[in-house]
Order: sequence, then structure tokens, then C-alpha cells
Amino acid sequence: MDDFLKINAEVNSLSEDISSLGSELIASRESENNQIEDINSLVERVNAISQRCGVNEIISPAENVTIDEINMIIYGKLLSINDLTDKDAALRMNEVDALVACIVGGIAVVLDFLVVKIPKDMKFSNNGKTYFQKGSSLTEIFDKIGLDKEGNERKWIKALENWFQVPYDKSIDANIPHMYPKNHRVYSLAHEPSLTGLIWGIKDIVQGTFSYLDRNGILHIEKVAEAHYYKLLYAPIKWLGHLLSDVFTKMGLPVPANSLLRLIQFGSFGEKERTIAEISEYMYLNGYNMKHFATMSISNATIELILFLYLKWTESKPIESELLSEREYYKTKSSQKKNSLRLTAYSVATCGNIAKVAAYSGNPTAINLPIWYAFIKESILKVEVLLRDHADEDTIEHRHVIDANFEELNKILNVH
Repeated sequence: MDDFLKINAEVNSLSEDISSLGSELIASRESENNQIEDINSLVERVNAISQRCGVNEIISPAENVTIDEINMIIYGKLLSINDLTDKDAALRMNEVDALVACIVGGIAVVLDFLVVKIPKDMKFSNNGKTYFQKGSSLTEIFDKIGLDKEGNERKWIKALENWFQVPYDKSIDANIPHMYPKNHRVYSLAHEPSLTGLIWGIKDIVQGTFSYLDRNGILHIEKVAEAHYYKLLYAPIKWLGHLLSDVFTKMGLPVPANSLLRLIQFGSFGEKERTIAEISEYMYLNGYNMKHFATMSISNATIELILFLYLKWTESKPIESELLSEREYYKTKSSQKKNSLRLTAYSVATCGNIAKVAAYSGNPTAINLPIWYAFIKESILKVEVLLRDHADEDTIEHRHVIDANFEELNKILNVH
């Protein structure tokens, strides 16, 4: 009897537990249903708010959607810290920019082949073969500026030579056996139209000297006249005037950086196995001077002009009322984008110039130095950008991402 009572008590207790569990399950089901209703209500509210803000429905109602899923959907609308806003992305070179830069570089290559060519009609020998190569018509026009119909130098050139006489204008010197009237400007450091030439020109005018590099690249300074230090007051003008008197003569002036090329005393190129220094002299004697340099610069001018117009058409300007840091950021990124565009264009142009030299059977006068100078310059600028610290720019870009995310949240959740 006692055992029966115990079993009966346990059954009653188990029945109560089952009843309690059933009640809990029912309550849990009701709670779950309420939660689903709350979530669907939240979804409807979010979509209603987004529609009022002009944003399409961002969440599709579903019975099984959870708060975590809603959060994931919202997060999908936001930028990560490594993303760029549309405004910042516009300051980076994109696929269209790269295509435009390549096309511009290609145009420069076409001009290099069709307009620049080589300085003058000439016969060029290489690998036992001799080729007749046509010179540039534009350089021929520049050549005629300082010459009359008989091919003699015009009177105004002679007048400039008399007005701007300088001590370093020696055309014959017993100490320089390889120098003669046609190539004396290649030897004279002051005849180079560059900052280096200006420095040597002022020095020679003031001290009455003739500074030159011989065929072996060794520097010599000869005393020609008495030193007069008061000439320092007008030496730059005298140097420039003498360059003007020489630029349109038959031989013209050497190209910028000619003295640097004459220091490179190695190499073995062509049939005569010339060094780079000897090649630079050979190029000058075959018309590779400042007149042809002006012709070659057409390729550079085309690249610069088209890219300038393209950037003016596509770039947005900073608002003057913005913070100074924002304006500086814009200037920095714009400058970097211009550098990337130029480097791409000049990379294409230099590759085209290599092809041009090959097409001219290795004739060194087919080299377009202005293109190479610009390519080297833009490459150096690019390396500087890559090596310097970008912490300030990254900070501003991260702040832009945070601001953009807050704006997006305001649109989605109507948070004010």
C-alpha cells in the first residue's frame, strides 16, 4: 500500500512537470511568434523610412528573419574602413583614366614617328648596311629661321654675336685637338642651355676663362682674359644673349644635359663602337640640337595639353569653405593622380620611342630626349610618393568613410 502511494505521488509529480513543460512550450511559442511579429514590424518600419528618404526597399519581410540578419543587411550597406568614398575614389586613377593616358601616349608616339623623325636627311650605316633616312620637315623649318636664301647666317645673328661676346666662345684650340668650329659648343660647358650651363657661363664671364670637357670627359679651365667681378651684375644677361645668337646658327646649340652625356665614358655602340660621350657628339654633328629639341618637344606638349584638358573636364574642385586639411588633401591627391596619368602616358611614349629607334636601324638621332626626360622625372616623383608616409591621407580617408556611414545610417534608420 505504501509503495502504491509512492508511485501515485511520483506519477502526479511527473504529470505536473509535463503540464508545466507544456505551458512553458506554449509560452515560448507565443514569445517566438511575438518576436517574429516585432521583427516584421521593424522591417516594415525600416522599409517605410527608407522609401521616404528615396531609398528602395532594403529588407524583404520574412518569417524567419532575425535581428542578426537585419544587422548584416544594414552592415552590407555601409563602407568598411578599407573602402573609399566616391569622392575619394574620384581622386585615384581608374580604368578610364588609364585608357585615356595610354591613348594620349599613343598619339605622342604617332607624332614622334610622323613629325619628329630625325633631325635631317642622312645616310646611316649599321651592321654593314647603309640606309637613307628622311629628316623632319619641322626641324628643317627651324633651321631656315637663321639662314638667308643662300644658306648664310642672317645679319641679326652676327649682330647678337658682337653684342654678347664671351670668353668661352673658342672654336679652335691647340690644347684640344679634336675641337673645331663645328663641334666647339659641345666641348664648352657654358654653351649648354641649362642651369649647369648658366653656372659655368657666369663663372667663365666673370673670371675670363674657358671651361670645357675634353674627349675623355676630363674638365679643363683655360685662362683667356682678365677677371672682372663687376661683370657678375650682367653675366646672366650676357650668357642668355650669347645663347640666342647661337641657337639659330647652322650648328645650333647642344641639347640640355649634353655635358652629363659627355661624362659617360663607357659603352660600345654601332659599327665604330662609340661610347655614349662619342655618340652625343655624333648626334650633335648630325643636327641633334636645340632646334630639333623644339621639334621633339611637340610630343611632350601634346601629352601635357590633352591631359590638362581631360583633368579640367573630369576633376572636381574643393569647396573654399572646407577645412584647410581637406583642401590640402585634395591638392595632394590631385597631384598624385596627375603624376600617375603622366607617368602612364610617358611610359607608352618611351616604349614607342624605343620602337622608333629600332625602326631607324638603331640611329641614335631617333631618340626623343624630351620624352625620356619627362619619363625619368615622373618616375622619380612616383617613387617619392610611394616611399613617403601616408598616415595623414589615410586618416582623412577613414574620417570620410565614417561620415559617409553615419549619413547612410541616417537614411536607413532616420536617426537625427
